[in-house]
Amino acid sequence: MSCARTAVVLLTLTACSSPTYDKATPGSASTQDSSDDSGAPDEAEPPDCAEVDVRVTDLRTTLTGVPTVARIRWTTSTPMRSRVVVHGWQDEARRTDLEATARTVHEHILTGLHQHAIYSIHVEVEDGDSTLCSATQELETGSLSSSLPALTVGVAHPPGKLGYTVVPIVSERGTYLTVIDNQGEYVWARVLWEHDPSAPEIIGPAPPSYLVFRSLVAPDGSGIMVNTQAARLTDPADVFTIDWTGEEIARVGIIGGHTDFVVLADGTIAMLGWTIRSFGGRSLLGDTIIVRTPDGDTRLLWDAFDVLDVDLSRAYSRDFLMSDGRPEDWSHVNSISYDADQDAFYVTITVNNGVARIDAQTGETTWVLSQDTDDFTARGERLIHAPHSVQTIDDGLLVFNRGNPTDSGACSRAAELRLDETARTVEEMWRWEGDSCRQVSFLGNSQRVADGNTMTSWSHLGLMDEVNEDGVPVWQVSLGLGAAFTYAHRVDTVPGAAR
Repeated sequence: MSCARTAVVLLTLTACSSPTYDKATPGSASTQDSSDDSGAPDEAEPPDCAEVDVRVTDLRTTLTGVPTVARIRWTTSTPMRSRVVVHGWQDEARRTDLEATARTVHEHILTGLHQHAIYSIHVEVEDGDSTLCSATQELETGSLSSSLPALTVGVAHPPGKLGYTVVPIVSERGTYLTVIDNQGEYVWARVLWEHDPSAPEIIGPAPPSYLVFRSLVAPDGSGIMVNTQAARLTDPADVFTIDWTGEEIARVGIIGGHTDFVVLADGTIAMLGWTIRSFGGRSLLGDTIIVRTPDGDTRLLWDAFDVLDVDLSRAYSRDFLMSDGRPEDWSHVNSISYDADQDAFYVTITVNNGVARIDAQTGETTWVLSQDTDDFTARGERLIHAPHSVQTIDDGLLVFNRGNPTDSGACSRAAELRLDETARTVEEMWRWEGDSCRQVSFLGNSQRVADGNTMTSWSHLGLMDEVNEDGVPVWQVSLGLGAAFTYAHRVDTVPGAAR
């Protein structure tokens, strides 16, 4: 067990003469950031401050179970609202969100830091129209797991461009939850399973309970939620939450769940599930949507067998669910997303190369977009081919088409589709296949991010990238051989990070 690094300092709070100190433009003199181009932290006192009769005491900075996350505690002599200011980036000092309520005992879990780096921090406290500033204190982060696959940065955003990608990584050496920033650096990682190099057995894949697929920031900001999949229909798939200090704080089981889930603002979980039906002596594996409310009520919302036609003239693979008699993998629904404005779920379906829209309250299928159905008239070539993610965007959908690896020249791609739900037409408006034909055979997903760019996880190729509308990469990170990203999700910030 490693020991936490603790620094204990008693600091006198001072008052900044300018009341606009916390609202200054980044990079200007009033930000109090005098760091040079080396990126070293600015350890100078904020200028133009005079001592006042207020004290912040017992300021403690302690690294947590995740050595890039610090627990910062301090007290003030009277109830006040505070924030933490962090220096250590070339572009600017960054501030955490101001506390919502005034208090005398304060704690902040500081995230978004690089490993084995040195920062300087101080505390700002609001006192009416004035901002009170403590002296600075050094913070040195530790190193994440040595078995964590190395990241190679092809293209990085400038330091001032904030953003974080939440993504599990699977490899022969371990399974990890990670957060990667826009500079292509790990800022958070939690080992779920790690091979013991001293063990005599040959390195193999992670145990089934540690093959994880999707990770999301919990709606309440408490940590990262991640899912496993059930080994058989009667077993639970776990959705568990790891807080920012690396501790598991919640776990729920969903019987027969698999591959993907979404979580709504109120904490309701919707997860893909399995079901089996018999047809003429054949056992077919289908898919469902299972909804679990925060109080534990679980219901079956949707069943693919009730919506899609079963073609018994086709043979389906028996190599997906290796238990329950190895049923034929029929519908192969593999991703789910949620649109809060529409209160609708969207799923991607392999059996008919389609996307279905489902009412989140009734489970009714509004439409199925597929060239095997007549709900829409497609303009152009086959628009959806073995889809593996879908996101609603303005006027349509962003779909990651994995393609069929057995089809020569079937490149995987992110595709923007324009839907006219009145005319019932669909056409492709934009695509990104990479700088060469990339072919993904496991997972993979795309996401339209806040500034209009498109981020894609190319999964087992060990590559993630972000491109603008012209297809020019603006961010790209990759892993070495033997490691893969699973489903990736970009967020503007993570709870606790300075910005």
